[in-house]
Amino acid sequence: EGYKFDKNHNLTVALYPRAKELADLEAVEFQQPTPPPFEEKPNAMEWLEDSNQRDSFVIREGKETFVNWWDAKNDPIVDYDGAREKDAGVQWC
Repeated sequence: EGYKFDKNHNLTVALYPRAKELADLEAVEFQQPTPPPFEEKPNAMEWLEDSNQRDSFVIREGKETFVNWWDAKNDPIVDYDGAREKDAGVQWC
């Protein structure tokens, strides 16, 4: 048992008493198990999606970083400029 033909193929052997046990099993018709009810999982990509179908982009200017939304009809809107981190004295980017 465990003889390797090559790196992807192994020989596995069932001993005769075990093979006889398997051969003597009653033939029972297969019954499909009932699947559990579908549960909607939270959208893990929600942070990438925008309900207004805008594009997001980041501008790095010196030590400043700005996260913006843009929809091609209007000027870009600054979504976040790191103000919370600046007020806390943390360098966020």
